[in-house]
Amino acid sequence: MKRRALTVTSALTALLTLCATAQAAAPTARTSCATTGATGSATWTWDSRTKISGIALRVKDTAADGNHVAVRLATQDPDFNLHYRPWHHAYGGQGTAETWHTYFTDTRGIFGASISVVVKDGDTSLYSCFARVAYNPHY
Repeated sequence: MKRRALTVTSALTALLTLCATAQAAAPTARTSCATTGATGSATWTWDSRTKISGIALRVKDTAADGNHVAVRLATQDPDFNLHYRPWHHAYGGQGTAETWHTYFTDTRGIFGASISVVVKDGDTSLYSCFARVAYNPHY
């Protein structure tokens, strides 16, 4: 009986340690989308209700069409208003990818975040996509 109690106690200790470790790690998110001529993705860490860090925005040009591609972060405040951040453009042509690293804070709160990807001919948007919104687990 003593040995069984020790085994149960050891198992509970291991489980509690695993749960504590999982809670200590900051939650991360990933989202992506693809359109004719481009793919894009983003990863980040949810630090709080108002800050995301470690943002990596990536866009890849997938077509030999003479156009350039761009990616931008879009955030959603707690009132469900979307806020678009500046575009990051990649001009390298088919097969090239660019990645930008940043962070973002908003005192209104960041309820969700996503990305937009676009293929442009000069200033004209030809094709675009909007990735699935990842919701902030701090809400």
